[in-house]
Amino acid sequence: MFGRNKITIAAIIGRNVVCNGDFTSQESARIDGTVEGNVIIGGTLIVGECGVVNGNVKAKAAVIGGRVYGNVDAPERIELTTTATLIGDMKTAAVVVDDGAVFHGHCDMGRANAQEEQAADVEDTQTRKTPADVPTAEPAQPDKKEKKSAKSAFFKALRELKEAGEAPASQDSSQEDAVTGQPSQGEEQIREE
Repeated sequence: MFGRNKITIAAIIGRNVVCNGDFTSQESARIDGTVEGNVIIGGTLIVGECGVVNGNVKAKAAVIGGRVYGNVDAPERIELTTTATLIGDMKTAAVVVDDGAVFHGHCDMGRANAQEEQAADVEDTQTRKTPADVPTAEPAQPDKKEKKSAKSAFFKALRELKEAGEAPASQDSSQEDAVTGQPSQGEEQIREE
């Protein structure tokens, strides 16, 4: 039952007690008898093995070991033990159903709300416009004339440095390919220009 958290029970409906009408408690409660009406609990509701609720349940959390004939709304968690029977819908963030438990209804774990929020986010994104004062620039397309290989650009920059008298002393204009001994392709292109 909820791991190691201790629950302080403020109200108990005993095994042979029948409550005709709604049952409300601001704190946690345990039902081992019968409630013929809705149950509203400010804390955790525990329905024992002999407990029966014929009505809707609203609590922070619920541990059901008996029978509940109605909808259960427990935002934190709902646990159905092996002896539980729930005939109705449940709405919660987390659910545990032990082997042997009987559940007949729908389970809403907040997915409907999450889908509505996601749809709203998508709608906001689709309707959002870029500010008119923010220019959108097309990427510059280089002229075919300006397209050169990196090697060609390197040799062109080297030539410009030499002409300005800023070229490194170890470089000269007669670069040769180390394998063929021929002037490099980049140097030939520069000489042609």
